Amino acid sequence: MRKVSTCFLLLLFFFQLPGAIRAGGTADGVIKILAIGNSFSADAIENNLFDLAREKNIRTVVANLYIGGAPLTLHVTNARENKNAYSYRKTAADGHKTTTPDVSLEQAIADEDWDFISFQQASPLSGQPGTVEASLPELYEYVKARAKNKEVKYVYHQTWAYSQHAVHPGFANYGRDQQQMYRAIADVSKKVSSIVPIDIVVPAGTAIQNARTSYIGDNFDRDGYHLRLSLGRYVAACTWFEKLFGIPVVGMSYKPADVSEREKEVAQYAAHFAVKDPYEVTQLKKFRKAPKGMRKLAAPVLVDFGGTSHEGAWNPVVSPLPGKTYALKDSLSNITRLKLEVAEGFNAKNMNGTTHPEVPYHFPKEVTSTSYFGNGKKAFNDVLRPEAKLRLTGLDKKESYDIAFFASRMGDTLGRQDTRIVCEGVTRQEGILDATDNVSELWSFSDIRPAADGTITVTLSAGPGNNNEYGMFYLSAMRLSARGSR
Repeated sequence: MRKVSTCFLLLLFFFQLPGAIRAGGTADGVIKILAIGNSFSADAIENNLFDLAREKNIRTVVANLYIGGAPLTLHVTNARENKNAYSYRKTAADGHKTTTPDVSLEQAIADEDWDFISFQQASPLSGQPGTVEASLPELYEYVKARAKNKEVKYVYHQTWAYSQHAVHPGFANYGRDQQQMYRAIADVSKKVSSIVPIDIVVPAGTAIQNARTSYIGDNFDRDGYHLRLSLGRYVAACTWFEKLFGIPVVGMSYKPADVSEREKEVAQYAAHFAVKDPYEVTQLKKFRKAPKGMRKLAAPVLVDFGGTSHEGAWNPVVSPLPGKTYALKDSLSNITRLKLEVAEGFNAKNMNGTTHPEVPYHFPKEVTSTSYFGNGKKAFNDVLRPEAKLRLTGLDKKESYDIAFFASRMGDTLGRQDTRIVCEGVTRQEGILDATDNVSELWSFSDIRPAADGTITVTLSAGPGNNNEYGMFYLSAMRLSARGSR
């Protein structure tokens, strides 16, 4: 009797899986997934989804029709005019990746007998139902008429709200409020099946919002809106995997190399609960408390101001705005007790730093080519930022530290652009770093003792020799090491 019950339950589970999986995919046994999207679909499916499926012996083809920032209206225009406008990014069943430029919607749809085809709205418009109602029906009909697999499942990709510190102009559509943006996106995705016959909504936006309730906080993006290359993208891919294949992602082994075991759990549970409750946030109470970091630094801590390093040895500061706090790891990816708070922010990002650095610590060009800047003499883009202030916390009061700073602004004929840097712990030290055409010079402070509360405060402003019209000052990178771990 027990055997009969077990078989019955297995059969019941089997027939509850999505249609493509029940059928074993198309005739070749491969599940084929096509996204019609932009950089947000790139974040969600171009990495990790294939690997998650492979762990469960599911053979897939994963493809993304990519145009950066593309809204539904652009896809409709491209369909009407049969434009060869897309970068067609495809991972074949053997894992081989190809990128083909100048591909049309019609060509990509005809390329495979797709099991899943997804749609999405551009992120600034993703919470505005009228924009979806205006364009999705025509795009859906175009795709449906050309799909080779008549049992294809149509997917709507619920994208995520921006970081609360995002500077994206589209954030204004939601009052620059993350919760408002998420609620609007969730509401649109909930109603989308009444606009066109969508079979599946992938709640990646809810998964990211779930993950933000963990100890990691609002730190899943790399620039305020695109996802971090490892952890953020992994959350989205876990959501796609569980929703499409009906297999719980919790407990799976695969993770990107830069994701810790604890972070993997956060991502998997965030995705799992999003699939269970796709339009409401689930608090990850199990993951409220951060893992205890190392008190003593085993290696230097590297901070990238501009946020383009994303992962690896560096800690990216992804927003110039004040109020955001970053938990810092060391260059060996050990969790530390250190945090960096942007107490007073910068104006914006500059991307004209050196791409040929000769810095003693071998800072990569991805770090040296970008910076955040302030301006103390005259408003720039209607913003005046005479001072930026950073606060390092969690430092060992019994230890002393060395801190080195780098800044670069190349090809600028607008005068000398000194940055005054003041470090304050038990004592106060001050230095001047000229960013103008800098490829190699650092300003280093030695033997700095934290204040009694374990903090060091760094204040940046225009130096006395700064004769730039706007009084612009820059910061690209910071390297902190304990005297015992240099």
